Amino acid sequence: MQKETLDDCHQCSEYKRKQEDLQNQLDNIKLELKQWTEQSERKRLKNQNLTNVYQMELNEAKAEIDKGKIEKDRLENEIQALKQKEHENKRLLEKYTLELEDLKTEIKCFEDERNSYETRLELKYKNIQSIQKPSLKMFLSKRQKHQPVVNIWNRRVGSTPCGKNWKTLKGKIKNWSMNYDPVLRTK
Repeated sequence: MQKETLDDCHQCSEYKRKQEDLQNQLDNIKLELKQWTEQSERKRLKNQNLTNVYQMELNEAKAEIDKGKIEKDRLENEIQALKQKEHENKRLLEKYTLELEDLKTEIKCFEDERNSYETRLELKYKNIQSIQKPSLKMFLSKRQKHQPVVNIWNRRVGSTPCGKNWKTLKGKIKNWSMNYDPVLRTK
């Protein structure tokens, strides 16, 4: 019985030793597991941080792309507006070119008309110059046919009723002769 007790004790101590070994192994495994868990958590946090950084960079890149698209649309709209303006300017240029041509034609017509008018005036002036102009003698001779003219130049002022107005008559005759006689007109 003692032998059995010893055996039992021996087994018990061996069992305790094995149990301690197992407990040590378990503690080591727990420690390793804890280390692996901490390391895994660190990696997870690091990955999470990297993911956040990459997500932020991705969001910034998307924002830049959106901004670029908006800028592209704006530039396309500006290009379209400039093309429309260019088309409008071409249309206006054609319109004003036609108007300018019309004005040049009108100016030419007016110049031709003016030249023809000047030519007609010159011809009329030459014709008028070629016509014999009445002189004072002709005026007096025509007048004598109808009524006799008293020679007022030699009479004294106020001697006869017709002699009172000799100055005004002399002025009228002078004005008339200056209007029709080129020789008197130049004096």
